[in-house]
Amino acid sequence: MSKWTSTKSFWEQVWEMVFSKSNAILKIIFFDKEKDKDLNHLDLRMVSEIKRQAGGGIEVKLQNRVELLKLLAQHFAEEKKQSEAPNEAESFFAAMDKAATSLKDEEK
Repeated sequence: MSKWTSTKSFWEQVWEMVFSKSNAILKIIFFDKEKDKDLNHLDLRMVSEIKRQAGGGIEVKLQNRVELLKLLAQHFAEEKKQSEAPNEAESFFAAMDKAATSLKDEEK
């Protein structure tokens, strides 16, 4: 399986992104072609943009952890709300069972 292929859900990946370290960007900033052979092993999930400026400077933009945490909180709140709400199928079958019970009682 490729390193970039994942069997994790979107929310698991967001969770890992929020709590991942962003210090691997330093290896890119101070990258030396002779010493460092490969950058494929670095965890760059938090990096959203890298720009080299004409003067030799480097601009790095990282993902907004606060926004990702808000997104996770919203997702978990909706998930909890859905788990607490009665399932439509359960409601239907409960109503059918109640109707059948009342029909049985009327026949007696």
